[in-house]
Amino acid sequence: MDLELGRALEDGWTPPAAWYSEPAVLQAERDRIFTSTWQYAGPLHQVAGPGAFFASVAGHVPVVVTRARDGELRAFVNVCRHRGHVVAQGAGCRETLQCPYHAWTYGLDGALRRAPRSEREPSFDASVLSLLPVAVEAWGPFVFVNPDAGAAPLAETLGELPRVLADGGVDLDRLRFHSHAEWTQEVNWKVAVENHLECQSQYHFVWPNTTINVAPGPLNLSIERWVPVGPRTTVEMTDYFFGPDVTEERIQEVIEWGTQVAQEDLVLVEGVAAFQRRVFDALST
Repeated sequence: MDLELGRALEDGWTPPAAWYSEPAVLQAERDRIFTSTWQYAGPLHQVAGPGAFFASVAGHVPVVVTRARDGELRAFVNVCRHRGHVVAQGAGCRETLQCPYHAWTYGLDGALRRAPRSEREPSFDASVLSLLPVAVEAWGPFVFVNPDAGAAPLAETLGELPRVLADGGVDLDRLRFHSHAEWTQEVNWKVAVENHLECQSQYHFVWPNTTINVAPGPLNLSIERWVPVGPRTTVEMTDYFFGPDVTEERIQEVIEWGTQVAQEDLVLVEGVAAFQRRVFDALST
């Protein structure tokens, strides 16, 4: 990045259109951001007991979060060490995870338990073919993962956020998962996140792609991750949490209000993205 551009960004100018459209920029973001940062993966209740697991994603990295029989919370790159197929789908409770390609079978501790016909290979060493670990931590009812297994603790990323939420009346220990929703947006992930950062209520941002929203009214919180599936396409995944004494009627009011805001924002950010695409395409011809 040249000095002039660096100064422009420091002064608050919008980054170049290519940063929101160029595939090479997204690849650089995947290499330098999403492989080494803490990102929300899913609700903790999905791995509350031994034998539970759920599949998720950290940016472009497929992950699986597990709770083995020893009770330890773990997470791994959700890719078979044989042919690179995704191993686990969805969520559930079972003793092992089996790749659908060639039936390589892994324990919930990540260890390779069985590889068909491997006994025919004298040098085959299952101990070095475990699923690759990623960092994982629980915060309240949330599970966060970091593809960098040696990452610094999640607390360093959260900073003062736990205190800010508590001071704002949000008791994480009382929250209960309610529902999940997804929206596909034809925008670059940064456009979506930047739009979220302009809100003037209790909205919080955890770098690089996790946002936390607290609406007025009863105890509630929604946590979102903005997953870039392409340079011009983002999937917004939202999990809703509420206090145990909040009625379903009030829950639906909060969700409907949030959905209305999201739909209004979608029109705006897709309009911005359409302009960026026109600028980028014009400069590229």
